[in-house]
Amino acid sequence: MSLTERKLAPGKLNWMIVGSALTFLVACKPAEEAVAPEIRPVRVVTIQSGSGGDSVSLTGRVQAESEVNLAFRIDGRMISRAVSVGDTVTAGQEIARLNPENEENGLRAAEATLQGARGQLIEARANEERNRSLLSQNFISQAAFDRIKQVATSAQAQVDAAQAQVAISRNRLGYTRLLADAGGVVTAVGAEPGEVVQGGRMVVQVARKDG
Repeated sequence: MSLTERKLAPGKLNWMIVGSALTFLVACKPAEEAVAPEIRPVRVVTIQSGSGGDSVSLTGRVQAESEVNLAFRIDGRMISRAVSVGDTVTAGQEIARLNPENEENGLRAAEATLQGARGQLIEARANEERNRSLLSQNFISQAAFDRIKQVATSAQAQVDAAQAQVAISRNRLGYTRLLADAGGVVTAVGAEPGEVVQGGRMVVQVARKDG
């Protein structure tokens, strides 16, 4: 075959050039870039200790578990009160005092009555002993001696009654002083100095120390 015959046909040559160009372009295409990951928002919560539930406000009164009302046992005019609300008291401490004039007079009268009864008893006992000797000598009758002896017995009874009255009068005089029976704090007062208070009326209220 001649050189002229070896030349390719024009159409076939064009297709070869186009194919080569496509191959070159494909070879030169850059590699696909990696897709960046999607950024997702994240909510962060800080955990802290706190009181749970709703706050509730209430009104009330704080009261001691054990309270006692201190009062006089007798009537009288209160002349002093040594404590007020909020004061601390101890067992045996004087809280208040009544005017003791009437009770002092009553005690003096009872003591005078006792002295008179004792004098009558001494005289009756001496008379009984004298007449006992006369009875042994038959100078008096048994009936007369029994009457004398009865007088001595009555005198002894009068002495006993007078002694009891003295004890009562002393107690009443002691009742003019109001003492705390236990330690605690004064939470209320019920009478002021100068008032006439009835027996049993609350003078102070004490919250006991153990309550």
